[in-house]
Amino acid sequence: MGGSIAILGGTSCLPAESCPAPSVAPAALLDVTTDEWSLIPADAVHQDARSFAWTGRRLIAIRPYVTDGGYLVGGYAAAFDPASGSWTGLPELPVPAAPPSGPVLTGTVWAGSELIDADVRLVPGHRAAGRGPGAGAVPNCPPIAFPELVGGQFCGPPPGPGTGNGPGGSCLGTEAAPPCGPGMAAGRYYPYTLFGACTNVFLDGRWWRNELPGGSGPLDVWVWVDATATAAGWTGPLGAVGFVPSTATGCT
Repeated sequence: MGGSIAILGGTSCLPAESCPAPSVAPAALLDVTTDEWSLIPADAVHQDARSFAWTGRRLIAIRPYVTDGGYLVGGYAAAFDPASGSWTGLPELPVPAAPPSGPVLTGTVWAGSELIDADVRLVPGHRAAGRGPGAGAVPNCPPIAFPELVGGQFCGPPPGPGTGNGPGGSCLGTEAAPPCGPGMAAGRYYPYTLFGACTNVFLDGRWWRNELPGGSGPLDVWVWVDATATAAGWTGPLGAVGFVPSTATGCT
């Protein structure tokens, strides 16, 4: 970035390790003339960005829309100004009228006068009414149907109820079919009913510890497991919480 180098986060979880909740390094800026580091402030777009571009004056971060099948064309954009040390929200990159047949991993390029990201472009000076999470305001939900928290706001179809044999469709630990029983596809969202009084939940044929138990009644959410089968969690209108493997054999 001209006279600076940006380190845009990372994780201490090595590829061969099992890290249910890897620690993430903060973003930082190195001034190559003074060899001094400074922290880059957190931003909702930057924290989940998948591509970046340097325009010569500002660093552009693109956070694509995410579905249960991968990254989709379009997403949220924000710009970091090293001079002021602050982020500015940019117009959302739209989903094209005729998007590709499946999700794609976006790539961002600065073409000298405009930003190119997949098959959409952002021309500086042409600000749309919509603002992404980097603007500090609650964003509009993407024009696609999938469960996700965007800037603290739940986006996607309403979840649940679950298909378990317990109260409200919650899982008892005796079910054979996913999401209670084994066989959940990694990255896919399943409707699920949490029984709030339980510390542990039965998911994908195993017991997991709910990192934020509490409450007394059933709560409909979306659940998922990752490809390593060492992390899982739920998301819904009330937030998002992770699960970690448990040695429990019941709700407790």
